[in-house]
Amino acid sequence: MAKYYNGDYLFIKTPDMHANMFVFETEETLTEEGLKSQQSQKIPKNSICVSCVGTGGVVSITTGTCQTNQQINTVVLREESDLEWIFFTLRNLKETIKLFGATCTTMTDLSKGKFSSIKILLPYSQLREAYHDTVNPIFDQTRTLVLSNSILEKTRNLFLPRLLSGKLSVENLDIRFTPGMEDADA
Repeated sequence: MAKYYNGDYLFIKTPDMHANMFVFETEETLTEEGLKSQQSQKIPKNSICVSCVGTGGVVSITTGTCQTNQQINTVVLREESDLEWIFFTLRNLKETIKLFGATCTTMTDLSKGKFSSIKILLPYSQLREAYHDTVNPIFDQTRTLVLSNSILEKTRNLFLPRLLSGKLSVENLDIRFTPGMEDADA
């Protein structure tokens, strides 16, 4: 239904996760009504999405309330301090996910039941907390830089065509270069 799409909530599919540690953008989005239409599928920020059908073992972190398609299983954390440890644990299980989801075809098809049955070793909470304290600042910085790059890319894509076409003039701007960046011929 058209009233469910083109809103403010991300609708994550596996292609949106490729090469993205954090998912800030998706090809499709949902409206508030679309999100409410399947309340049980609502996923909170800082959940970990794992693709289990098609390209198995792709792992990403949500950046806001969202939903995923049926090809993705999601781990919603009890303790946010486990985010980094669980992210890397699941990322390192890529081959296991492919193996458990192997079918006679060339694609992975790991059911939710099989995904839930994957066993992992759980370190003591003190060790996981120490890991979080060490790695969380790196995650926060990565999240900030990825978002900044996305904003800069959008800005470039808006201004570059106008600049190249001459619709946007830079002649009267007071542009100062740092030493070494100045044109030697000027």
